[in-house]
Amino acid sequence: MNRRDGFAGWVRNLWDGVFSTMVGMGITIRYFFTKPVTVQFPEEKMEVAPRYRGIHYLEQDLCIACRVCEKACPIDCIEIRFKRHPGGVNEWFEFSLDYNKCMFCELCCIPCPKSCIHEGREYSMVRYDRSELVLDLLTWKGMREVDLRTIKEAEEEKKRKAAEAAARRAAEKAKKEAAAKEGDPGKPRKKETPGKRDPEGGGDER
Repeated sequence: MNRRDGFAGWVRNLWDGVFSTMVGMGITIRYFFTKPVTVQFPEEKMEVAPRYRGIHYLEQDLCIACRVCEKACPIDCIEIRFKRHPGGVNEWFEFSLDYNKCMFCELCCIPCPKSCIHEGREYSMVRYDRSELVLDLLTWKGMREVDLRTIKEAEEEKKRKAAEAAARRAAEKAKKEAAAKEGDPGKPRKKETPGKRDPEGGGDER
């Protein structure tokens, strides 16, 4: 390397340093006169995109407990416990989601046939203990008054249909018994020979 190349390299390095410093300071000066974007969390919260994948919420009125979301979850972080009653009523015990494992992939929401589980816009999950990150999405547990009425109506309807079916079977059975007493209409009756009488009756044959 000769002296000229060494001096040219030094000038290039000097210019690169000065230029990069000017660009950086320009950005700093430009933002120095703008309004700060600091958010005083948790008193203030940042706006998120409409399709932001946050903490789940469940429309329990629409849920039919088909377990599709539980089966679709790739890491098994959803647990559902319920009991099915007549009239399509579900007695709810648990619909929990473990956010220690959840990766917010939204695969539990997409296949839902009732579109009742969603990822909301809430993102704060600050907890003191990891066990508190297992959240239950149920609005209510057990059954409501309207559910009890639905079950009662379904049981009464079931009893009514069973009584109607029993009455139909009894009517058909009585009809068959009556037909059997009258004889089989499809079987020809035995004809008596004219002039022939029963010997026990004392009559003579002709």
